Amino acid sequence: MQTTRHSATEPTIRSTDIEGAERLMGIAYTPEERAQMLGNLEGQIASALARRRVPMANDVPMALRFDPRLPGFEMPADEGMFATASTRPLPENDDDIAFASLPDLGAWIASGALTSRRLTEIYLARIEKLNPDLFCFATVTPELALAEADAMDALTAEGRSLGPLHGIPYGVKDLFDTRGIVTGWGAEPFQDRVPDSDARIVTMLRAAGAVLLGKTTLGALAYNDIWYGGRTRNPWNTEEGASGSSAGSASATAAGLCGFSIGTETLGSITSPSQRCGTTGLRPTFGRVSRAGAMALCWSLDKIGPICRYVEDTALVLAAINGADPDDRSSIQAPFSFDAARDISGLKIGYLPEAFGEGATEIDHAALQAVRDLGFEPVEVALPDLPYGALMNTLYAEGAVTASPSYPTSAAYNHDLVQRPQDIEKAKALLAEAGYGDGELKVVFKVTTNYPYHVESAQIMLEWFRLAGVDASIEQLTWSDWLSQCWVDKDYQITMMNFFTLWESDFLYYSLWNTEGAFNYRNISNPMIDELTAKARVTVDPEARADIYKQVQKVIHDETLDVILWFRNGTIGAQPSVMGLDTVVHPNGSNLNFHKVWLAA
Repeated sequence: MQTTRHSATEPTIRSTDIEGAERLMGIAYTPEERAQMLGNLEGQIASALARRRVPMANDVPMALRFDPRLPGFEMPADEGMFATASTRPLPENDDDIAFASLPDLGAWIASGALTSRRLTEIYLARIEKLNPDLFCFATVTPELALAEADAMDALTAEGRSLGPLHGIPYGVKDLFDTRGIVTGWGAEPFQDRVPDSDARIVTMLRAAGAVLLGKTTLGALAYNDIWYGGRTRNPWNTEEGASGSSAGSASATAAGLCGFSIGTETLGSITSPSQRCGTTGLRPTFGRVSRAGAMALCWSLDKIGPICRYVEDTALVLAAINGADPDDRSSIQAPFSFDAARDISGLKIGYLPEAFGEGATEIDHAALQAVRDLGFEPVEVALPDLPYGALMNTLYAEGAVTASPSYPTSAAYNHDLVQRPQDIEKAKALLAEAGYGDGELKVVFKVTTNYPYHVESAQIMLEWFRLAGVDASIEQLTWSDWLSQCWVDKDYQITMMNFFTLWESDFLYYSLWNTEGAFNYRNISNPMIDELTAKARVTVDPEARADIYKQVQKVIHDETLDVILWFRNGTIGAQPSVMGLDTVVHPNGSNLNFHKVWLAA
């Protein structure tokens, strides 16, 4: 095979390269689509080449489990000593109490100067007042919070304490499971999701005596600060968002709506909103805190940590949530010690010198100087010279695999996707061009009730068909009736990959290819159709290929087709263009075992 070598100043690929790949895959893109693809493909190829340049010996195993401990490292054997600094007297003003540090709050509760119920009521009142403007709590649980607070006060009255967090209210990011409480992941399709068990971190904080106020907001599926209820705001400047994805945790903590909160971070989701909202966020080392019961975004990067108003506060929370968990195989038993009275003089803090070189701001240099002024010893550290950015595509792929099971089975997700006015209008125009007026085309969705998801999916598509002006209805059948009506007795029934749901109407439905690449019609290989489709796959000219597919249509039902309404999974959306017919794409969120092609006569 002859290859073309590109110079360093030329793109590594051209539109003609994409065209060649199209012929291999049996698909076709427009020039505009190829131009749009070029930039992204360039980046992916550059990342792949960068990874390839890193030498990997044959005996280097696959990264099946990420463990940050370097070879030869031994975990300290201490038992996790913890001591806080002295505290101040209880203020008279409720606002001053709300913004107090965790050591202060804990000391006041332990001494009886402040009850957990009063503190909880202070925070609930502030949530009621400020949350409508900040959108930082997705769910508030006042009855549960007050009941937990009363239980902590009862223990205090008996002279018992569960630890430094005893009786202190907190908020937890709405991607942690909470038994009987909505855990919506910030995304509308999951806003009614109610788990039947608690995440590990929730049980640990309950055991530490903390009081759950409710679920703090996150950007949809842990991206940014926009969720199905709005955009979470920075309490110091409500014209801007709180950043994300632990938006609600940072906003609520900064605004004094809770004693502390819990966030998660994959790529900055604790540090970024903490910086925006002026809180102290602690992103622990991977594996220090169990992720059991948390929505996964990227298995090898997700971390859990506290968001607080004071540095010392983060130590109290980490001490409560730290430790190994058999339900999270990546978690590590790592003791945590903190002594607020310890002299910090001479403690070493590592920093990357390149981060304070060209491009560094005055604030960056001031932060480094503040470290020196506090008595720490800054020490330059160097990272191995590796193409870290080139790993992003791998992490994106991991994130996609992590999230993929959530979508195909979500009717609410499909409902979101059908709300595309451009698709509806195009469908109306194409149906009119094919000779169908409003309501003239009739479709009956015949669905077996043995598979509830197929009923849900049919209901979603029913709505879309009606919006497009199609007279659509659903007929639900038992498995035996479905077989007799939709499979056995029909001359033109259509093979599906899973044989669970079929429709009959003026539209005829079929799978384009079976696993051997031949046309699959009623699970019988038709020699004439096989010959035509094989010819189409090696035909380069789009018009000639479209003519061949029209011959296929003629063989199937003695007439050619004018319009395709295409229901697809995102990975196979280009397939209609192979046929050379006008197309309407309706992304119904289905998986590969449930994709559909509808043909309008």
